[in-house]
Amino acid sequence: MCIISFSPLHRDARVLRQVRYLSPHFDLAVIGFGPVPEDWQERKEVQWMPILFSQPKRSTGQKIRYLFQLCGQGRWGELAQRAMMRNLYLGRLIPDLFERWYWNQPLFAHALELATSTHPRVYLANDWNSLPIAVEAASRNSARVLFDAHEYAPLEYDNLWWRMNTRPLILHLLRKYLPQVDAFTTVGPIIARRYQREFKVDPVVIMNASDPIARHRERTDPELIHLVHHGAAFRIRRLEHMIEVIRYCDSRYHLHFLLVTEDTEYLDYLQRLARERTPGRVHFHQPVLPKQVVERISDYDMGIYLLASNAYNDQMALPNKFFDFIAAGLAVCIGPSPEMAAMVRKLGLGCVAPSFRPRDMAHTLNRLSWKDISAMQRASLAAAREINAQHEMTKFLDIIRVLTRDDQPAQDRHFRIVAEGNLL
Repeated sequence: MCIISFSPLHRDARVLRQVRYLSPHFDLAVIGFGPVPEDWQERKEVQWMPILFSQPKRSTGQKIRYLFQLCGQGRWGELAQRAMMRNLYLGRLIPDLFERWYWNQPLFAHALELATSTHPRVYLANDWNSLPIAVEAASRNSARVLFDAHEYAPLEYDNLWWRMNTRPLILHLLRKYLPQVDAFTTVGPIIARRYQREFKVDPVVIMNASDPIARHRERTDPELIHLVHHGAAFRIRRLEHMIEVIRYCDSRYHLHFLLVTEDTEYLDYLQRLARERTPGRVHFHQPVLPKQVVERISDYDMGIYLLASNAYNDQMALPNKFFDFIAAGLAVCIGPSPEMAAMVRKLGLGCVAPSFRPRDMAHTLNRLSWKDISAMQRASLAAAREINAQHEMTKFLDIIRVLTRDDQPAQDRHFRIVAEGNLL
């Protein structure tokens, strides 16, 4: 089996989860960016195949801009970027130019060479940018394709550049390549229904659930409540809003950040803001490896996630960190993001602020008693027994087992795309 992901593999929690759960059952080749993850450096059952194209020093995490940056260095990069932008602009009128743009990118060409050389039975394409490669390599090697659409790709961002240039490109690629995949997964029910409605497909939901901790730590100080937020520190996420929350919270609350970033200026800004607005109450710690996150954050009392965004995927997010909170047995405090809010309310494992304004979230927290928080923690522990990586990845394995059955014709597979998509 060959896994393709244009992400830094050593810190991509969803892809690492795929590798961990699939490797006992399949020989794996994994194509992506960055070094071999620490856990796998001495293990031979997985072949790690790095894409030989340097990463930018400061990635925004926005996939399409990230790809633009990859070919934007030096004079060659300037010329290539101009040609690329011309193809993207004209691609709305001449769709074949989208194809030309895609296959002319050196990193895609190299990834296709790597993928074709592996000769697996199944290609697993993570996100829209690896889908054409998986389909083309599968065609050459008579293999099957599982597409894991992490989110709803056409609406990943909501700015003018995205709407005018990137979204038409993604829609073209999905329209062309989705009918050629054999199975389709995504991260949450609302996004799955959106794909179903717009493309007439039938995705299976595989949530970003984590493995729960083996032992729950008892918290004993009701006058000192520790909130935690971990993950990538991108400016677009406006982490300063959570610092403002602490500013308006009562003195019980402290906030702990475990942030991954190459944007040192933004990190400096957050630290300076914390010193000025909430002296002694916001703490910055070194991040840990993905496999260590749940154990590390279990030292705290409550996970906090506040992301005010107009982007569809942010509004409908069910991110890794949300499930990390649950797996760690933490109470959860979030803004009114629909998918997370529905789960929090249904399972009783946290509180939902009425808006994304820091004052409103602080008011929500200030009303909680220690008894309330303890009850939420117990609810998280109970939820983690049902919502966990083992459960979600069992569904994933079942899909792949169907794909690898020689007696199962493509047209009879339960996960097959059911009709040609309707575009937005």
